Order: sequence, then C-alpha cells, then structure tokens
Amino acid sequence: MASRPSRDKTPTPKGQEFMEELKFKTLGGAWKDLKAASEDMRSLISENPTNAKEIYAKWKGKYELFLTINDEYSEILDEESKAEHRDKWYDERDTYITNIKAKMEDWFACKSEEVKSTPKAASKAGSESSICSKTSSMRLAEVTRERELVERTKLLRERQALEKKLKLLEIKLQHQAESHEIERKLAESRGRSQVLEEIEENSQCLEDEDLEDGSIASKQNSKVFTKEWDARPRKTEVRRPSNMKARNLKKAYLEQYTVEEAHKIVVGFSYLDAAVGYPAAIKELQRRYGDPEIIANTYVKRVLNWPSIRADDPKALDELAVFLKECEAATRCVGGLGYWSFLRT
Repeated sequence: MASRPSRDKTPTPKGQEFMEELKFKTLGGAWKDLKAASEDMRSLISENPTNAKEIYAKWKGKYELFLTINDEYSEILDEESKAEHRDKWYDERDTYITNIKAKMEDWFACKSEEVKSTPKAASKAGSESSICSKTSSMRLAEVTRERELVERTKLLRERQALEKKLKLLEIKLQHQAESHEIERKLAESRGRSQVLEEIEENSQCLEDEDLEDGSIASKQNSKVFTKEWDARPRKTEVRRPSNMKARNLKKAYLEQYTVEEAHKIVVGFSYLDAAVGYPAAIKELQRRYGDPEIIANTYVKRVLNWPSIRADDPKALDELAVFLKECEAATRCVGGLGYWSFLRT
C-alpha cells in the first residue's frame, strides 16, 4: 500500500496571526512575572541575606523562561517583523534585566570576598573593598558599552530601512516621470491626429480646380523663392508668378520667412494644398507662439541680454534704436505687454 504524501504544515495567514498573538500574550505574561520578581528581589535579599542564592536562582529561572519564550516567538516572525519586535519591545527590556543581573553578580562577588576573609586579612579590608568597587565599576562599564552597541545597532537598522525607502521612492518617482512623458507624447500625438482629421474633412469641400492648382503651386514653391527677402520694397511683387493664387502665395511666404523650429512646423504642412495647409500651419504656429506672455518674455529676455554698448559705437547704438522701435510697436499690437512699457523711454 502506497504511503500518503505528507500534508503541508504551513499555516494559513489567519493561523499565523493567531499563533503570533498567542505567543506574544505568553511572552507578555512571562515579562510581567520577571519584572515583578526583579522589583522584589532586592528587598527579599536585604531582609534575608542567607537565602540570597535561592532567591536569585528563582529569579534566574524566570529570566531563562522569558528568553526561551521570546526565542519561540521570534522564530514564527519574518525578518522585518523580527527586527521591529527587537527595536520596539525586546531591546529595552533586555537592557533593564541585564543591568539587574550585573548588579546581582557584583553583589555576590563582594559577599564571596567577605566570606573568604580571615582575621589576618582583616587589615586588608580596605584593599578588598577597593577591589570589589573596581570590579563593580568594570562591570558597569561593560554594561554601558553593551548598551551603546545596542543603540548603534538600532541606528544602523533604522538607517538601512530609511535608505531602502529612499531607493523605492526614487524608483517610484522615475516611473511616474516616464509615465507622464508617455502621456504627454500620447496627448500631443492625439492632438495632431485630430487637427489632421479636421483638415482632411475640410479638404473634401474644395473644388477640383483649386486642389489641382494648389498641388501645382505647392510643388513650385521651392523654385519660386530661392533667396531670403532683403527688405527692398516691392521686390516680392516682381517675383510673384501669375498662376499662383493668394493662398499659395501666403503659404510660400510662410515657408520662405520662417526658420529653425517654426520652419519645420510649416514644412510639415507643405504637402497639403494651400487652402488647407496654410490655415493649419497658422493655427499650429498660433498655438505654439501666439501667447502674449511668451512674446513679452522673449522681448524682455532680449533686452536684458543685450550686449554692452559704448558711446563711440554708432552702429551698435543704431541697432539698439531699431530694436527699441520694434519693442514700441509690439506694445501697441500685442496684448499683455503693458507691464514692460518702460522700453519706450
């Protein structure tokens, strides 16, 4: 007959919790008995010194029982709960009992020296008392050192726990930052998709002739303007082709006179026909750069970062005057710039 497999004796969470409560209750009872015996031991020994060893033996038995129950309770705890039990409950009580034990051992050592003394050695009583006092001092020093080591161990555990929490917090913040970045890019992508969808819907209402003219003009834009405008009056009117409509011309100008990031945005809409691409490009530029606060901050930043000008440098003074005129014009036509109207002076 095949033997039955042994059952897993691992307790359930409720069973584990019940065992911990039962063991801790037993440990608490043992501690109460030990503390009461510790408080009564000194008075009992003072009243009846001849029974000191018997009284101390009973106290020591309760102390051993307390240690045994504490070990049994610690065995059923996990590492984190065990460390918390030591820090918050056991270490303080162990230090208290250790001090009492050290004092009792010193007392017995002194009594033993007194019993062994002879009449001949009576003259050496002062020396023996000094030895007893020295022994007691050494014992007290060891107890103090042990207490310091316990405190250092406690501080080390607290520091390790804090470092662990900080590491987990750092990882959590990093994950949140990555999640926010992904959400931002996703929202931006959805916004672009919505704009393109609206543009596509609007483009269906255009006439076939306008679509054809817009496509031809869009392909010819790179050939129409090959150089930047140098501010000579009516130069652009001379270069305007006869077959280009107003919308195509506006889109071509927009591509010609934008640079860097703004130029990339305009080029992104250049593959659409002018009737659709130009309003979409203007809308995107307005969304990104049409905020009066951004314009105001840009002008203020340029003024604050303007290089130093010497009095004998007419060219630099002229450049500053032109820029200040630009600022004066901006305060009249751009909303939200009144707070830096000092640029007019």
